[in-house]
Amino acid sequence: LGVERAALQDQVAREKATLEAARSSRVKEREQFLAECLEEKRQLAVERAELGRARESASTEEVKTRERVLEMETRIAKETAKHEADKRYVAEMRAALAEEREKVAAE
Repeated sequence: LGVERAALQDQVAREKATLEAARSSRVKEREQFLAECLEEKRQLAVERAELGRARESASTEEVKTRERVLEMETRIAKETAKHEADKRYVAEMRAALAEEREKVAAE
């Protein structure tokens, strides 16, 4: 009876050790999984911040480009108006010159 009891106690002790090892293994796996989740969360936060900066930069670039386009359009409009004024002046001068030639030729 004493031997059976000792054998039974040994078996119970081995089963407890096996269960404790399994529990410990599960705890380690869970800790590893949580660590991986936290790292993934950190990486996602970094990516989100980078995307935010990239979006802000792209928005700033778009505004700068629109401003440059507006400046160029304004400059083109001014140059076109100046060119048209110069063409009118040249046409007036040609007409005046032609009139002067006619007067000289008529004398």
